[in-house]
Amino acid sequence: MSTNRWIKSAAAFYVEIFRGTPLLIQLFWMFFCLPVLFRISIPPALSVLLSLTMYMIAITSETFRAR
Repeated sequence: MSTNRWIKSAAAFYVEIFRGTPLLIQLFWMFFCLPVLFRISIPPALSVLLSLTMYMIAITSETFRAR
């Protein structure tokens, strides 16, 4: 809903990525791939929490935008 096109583009990109991919794929990436790519250790519960939170943010933001 921003008038700034950079913010609007970044938000649209985020929403399209997280709404466009299945949740199981997002969970897989967060649990297996991100720790390998960034060489960090993410506990399983935290990776699930992050994945579900990021997914729900995208779903909710699209719901609010549609109003």
